[in-house]
Amino acid sequence: MLEGVTLKYYRFLRIPSAIAKKFYIAYITLFLLLFIADVYPFLFLYAINLMFLYKLLIIHVLSMLILILFMKISAKYMKTRQIVNAIVFIVSVGVPLEFISSPIGLYGIAYAIIPLIGTITLVHLAGLFKGLIYVVFVSIAIESMFSYVDSFKFVLLRFSLVLILLLVSVSIVMRLNKVGNYNVLKIANAWIRFMLSGDGNEIEEALDNIGIEFNAQMKIFLFERKTDAIALITPTIHFGPYKNIGSTYLPYDIESVFTSKKLKVLVFHGAGSHELDLTKRAYGVSLARELASRIVEEKDRIVPELVYEPFRVFNGLREALAIQTDSTALIIISSTVTGGDDLPYELQKFAESITRLYGFRDVVIVDAHNLEGKRELDVSQFSLLVKAALSKRSKVCEEFMVGYGESSIKEHVYVKGICRDVVKALTMRCNENLYSIIYLYGNNAKVGVRDALRKVAIENGCKDAEVVTLDDHTCAGSVFDAPYYSIELSNSLIDAVKNALNVSINDLKPATVKYLQYESKVKVAGNKIYELLDVATRVGSIIVKYLKISLPLLYFIWLVLVLIIKTAII
Repeated sequence: MLEGVTLKYYRFLRIPSAIAKKFYIAYITLFLLLFIADVYPFLFLYAINLMFLYKLLIIHVLSMLILILFMKISAKYMKTRQIVNAIVFIVSVGVPLEFISSPIGLYGIAYAIIPLIGTITLVHLAGLFKGLIYVVFVSIAIESMFSYVDSFKFVLLRFSLVLILLLVSVSIVMRLNKVGNYNVLKIANAWIRFMLSGDGNEIEEALDNIGIEFNAQMKIFLFERKTDAIALITPTIHFGPYKNIGSTYLPYDIESVFTSKKLKVLVFHGAGSHELDLTKRAYGVSLARELASRIVEEKDRIVPELVYEPFRVFNGLREALAIQTDSTALIIISSTVTGGDDLPYELQKFAESITRLYGFRDVVIVDAHNLEGKRELDVSQFSLLVKAALSKRSKVCEEFMVGYGESSIKEHVYVKGICRDVVKALTMRCNENLYSIIYLYGNNAKVGVRDALRKVAIENGCKDAEVVTLDDHTCAGSVFDAPYYSIELSNSLIDAVKNALNVSINDLKPATVKYLQYESKVKVAGNKIYELLDVATRVGSIIVKYLKISLPLLYFIWLVLVLIIKTAII
């Protein structure tokens, strides 16, 4: 969802959680740099006043403690290490000023930088009012302590710098708050609270406020065996936006409820993107419970249907695996050459509009999401593929069996892009031929992953197989260098797929197929979510431009000013 300059801005804000466990040495490094910046002029004088340096050391320690204390008060949801990392980031850009200023006996000027970056950061972390109070009070308190060291000789210079930087940063904040028709600071504060603490209540409220009502469809193929049942569920709901908010956890919530009712399940990614994100996770939990209850109550009243041999159709850059019953066609679309990301929801509507012309009552479009690439929004690029999948009828499955298998990735080895270390496989036996669906908990895949895993299935006796990912956003937004990682190929993943396939083949049992479809009125983000992203992009552009200009300019002006003062002193 977030790319380019916007991602840079949220990286900037997300540093506390992104590096909290790895960069603890940054605390010590910052402190050493500040102390070295204050000490190095004494080395040229060949005279070190230990008592004076001791005072400086004590004031630096007190300054850090003040910063930590007041940020803890302002942003109570932040962990201590997140607070310390945020302080390191804010103060570190002031270190060059400390090196420039110490030769004239001006110390602690690194903290005068707090209004420049601190205002922008802290109004997002703590809100506008708390953030401004924090910045003003802390800046005055710290600079007052350092003024005592130089006998208030530079007090006017210190507070002039603090005031100027505060006014500049406040003007930027006010400009940010006027971007678009949204309360940018409130939304940003809710977003950062969510990113740092996991508390998504406020950001879900923001999504709910812009949300629209939507008639979501739940399309289910139910394979009933003698002792159990397996459901293939394709909701017309997107699994986003991130982590545990909205409908990101909907597939997991469906699995949890269905497992409690002794039903196995694969939840597919249908057509649509973030405009179809639920605004609150609670809606998804309720939907999952309602869906499971209705299936359990109604499945015995549904008439089983004939199943036809799965087949594959091709059209230029794309292909699809089609699985048909008497009434419905399941079409799993893969963009095998250029890759893709989120089929347009209009494709599902288009398929539904023509399905009766081909003798079906319903059609289910599944986005295999198995090769990363640019999103294609033009429905006409997929229409011939859909028509090809609907226009062909293969042989009836005289003998139909289904098997289900799961396998954990060996010893829980980390596989890049995998959000849950479980691989699922569904294998169908039709007229002596095997067809498998390999199911991965991730968001798209790198080049070669699909081909390698399909090869594993074919080597295990399958006539055809498809790899699908969940478009899993539960681990999106949790890494620093990208919005998410696509799945990468590894021996551990291949071994897990082999095991899951073997389990599913050994689990093959006679099955009947039933098709169920339910509608439920839910609240989704709608197209306004893209307006929010546009605002975020513009905000990110303003912030990055502001920092690129203000920091070098500040360093240059301060260097010139210090040189003038030094010349005047001499």
